[in-house]
Amino acid sequence: IRMQLRFLDSIKSIVEKGSNERKRSFFKFILSVPFWVLVASLVIGTFSVVNIFSILGARKDKSMNEYWQQGTDVRYRHMAVYASGSRSFGLFSPLTYEEAGGSLCVSDITTIRTALQNVSDSSNTSGKGNGLKDGKPQGWEDCYSSILSANVIYSSDVNEDGIKTDLSSDTSVIAVSGNFRAFHPYEYLSGGFLPEDEVDKNQIVINDVLAWTLFKSYDIVGSRITIFNEEFVIVGVVSQSTGKIDELVGNEDPQVFMYFSKLIDVYAGGFFGTSEGMSSSDLAIGCYEAMLPEEVSGVANSDMIAAIPSYTVENNNMYVISCTGRYNLKNIWNQMIPFGAMEEKYANIDFPSWEKASQLTLQYLFYDCVAILMALVLMISAIVSIILRYHARKAIPALDTLVTEEIDESEENKKDF
Repeated sequence: IRMQLRFLDSIKSIVEKGSNERKRSFFKFILSVPFWVLVASLVIGTFSVVNIFSILGARKDKSMNEYWQQGTDVRYRHMAVYASGSRSFGLFSPLTYEEAGGSLCVSDITTIRTALQNVSDSSNTSGKGNGLKDGKPQGWEDCYSSILSANVIYSSDVNEDGIKTDLSSDTSVIAVSGNFRAFHPYEYLSGGFLPEDEVDKNQIVINDVLAWTLFKSYDIVGSRITIFNEEFVIVGVVSQSTGKIDELVGNEDPQVFMYFSKLIDVYAGGFFGTSEGMSSSDLAIGCYEAMLPEEVSGVANSDMIAAIPSYTVENNNMYVISCTGRYNLKNIWNQMIPFGAMEEKYANIDFPSWEKASQLTLQYLFYDCVAILMALVLMISAIVSIILRYHARKAIPALDTLVTEEIDESEENKKDF
């Protein structure tokens, strides 16, 4: 019996000793919490800052105004207008004009160009303002585009068995006009972009995804594919994807760039079930972009708004945005708060992939900024806690020492008992 009691006492002693060790470890952990909070805040903050630079580095289109400012004293602002329209049968039909102030058409572009050119000429101190030349801007650049989907077909050569195979792909078609490449710095894998001055309306540029899907090669300048029952010649292959955001918004999907004027011809020819002879004013323009000279900050934004026919700020079918400086902290906050308001307000607009990428970039930057703010709060709290603890050690015995003494005293009392 005595042996059993001694054995039980030994087990009890071991358990109590382990319990005391756990108490010491627990209190030491509590006392070290400010340090670990400080470490965690540094990790979160560092990761968010690195992520911000990574995201902005992938958005090459965010600073195209800086390209135009090189070697001159003129400042430029990149403005964009996104407008709505209607489609007869989904994305495989073109965007058509609805109403003034909500949609844009070719005649509206002429009106906008004239108004912006007048402003540019009036602010030109050299006195060289001569208005539009052949309908094109002088001293600044612009472009416009519209997007739809189409089935692209490539008829391969006859193989050794005498069989000719047709390869096809549902593709996003971006119909462009003006100096489109001035606003979208793509990487060219072969050839170049569509010349601003149209030489052949049946010239097209395709992206690397479509090139590999149809040809398993990027060196395909001069090859031909069929769109809208017409044959087009490829003059360039571009790569658009620069990161995860581009993948999410569809820039890694097959894409074709063609002239807007050719889309007008196809539309007027009745391909989409329309009556022959339909005018260019029946087609809507989804995006208009301008690189405007700006002597006073913010003036270009006001000039653009004033130039748009029948535009009102309350109109949810048209969205005007300054792409220059879009990703600074103030603009990120204004565009994201209240959260989800912009998506709800402009739900009627079919934004192109580059605008979707910009909006998704804003969301990611907003989340990173919130993470950095939280990290700063945690960091300050941890530093204050560490400082207070340091000063408290000088005034009173350290908390961990008091806890240790209390535990040791409790053990001695048990032994005496």
